[in-house]
Amino acid sequence: MENETQWVKEILRKIDIFTTLEDDELEDLVAQMAYYQFKKGQTIIKQGEPSDFFFVVHEGVVKVLVKKFLMNKEVNTLTSGDFFGEMALLTHSKRRATLVAQETTSCFVLFKSSFQYTVNKNPFFKTRMQAIVKERSKQLNKA
Repeated sequence: MENETQWVKEILRKIDIFTTLEDDELEDLVAQMAYYQFKKGQTIIKQGEPSDFFFVVHEGVVKVLVKKFLMNKEVNTLTSGDFFGEMALLTHSKRRATLVAQETTSCFVLFKSSFQYTVNKNPFFKTRMQAIVKERSKQLNKA
């Protein structure tokens, strides 16, 4: 697990929004993350559910699906180092997409309270996260 923890620190340092965090803030964030595995075909997040978690994909592939007019439309594919779950956490809304593991997938997961604490503590992180939410929201609206 120590190797995985080091991996998530290194990955987060390479993701633009996490570069706004000080070293101690990043350490705190990673220390609060849990590690989960999902089986192929398992739904990780279901559209319309309450939002409680932020995810960073460690290994595997995750499909992003949006239900429109009784049909699921694929809007994105996420792989190692990609993250999801931030939209609903920042907007305090329900999940806007369904995410399904396309193969055995592992993720680092941050609980809502820890995510909110980091967002509220660091205004630069919050601003960057809001910009990502705006861009992803446009992508989902086009689906």
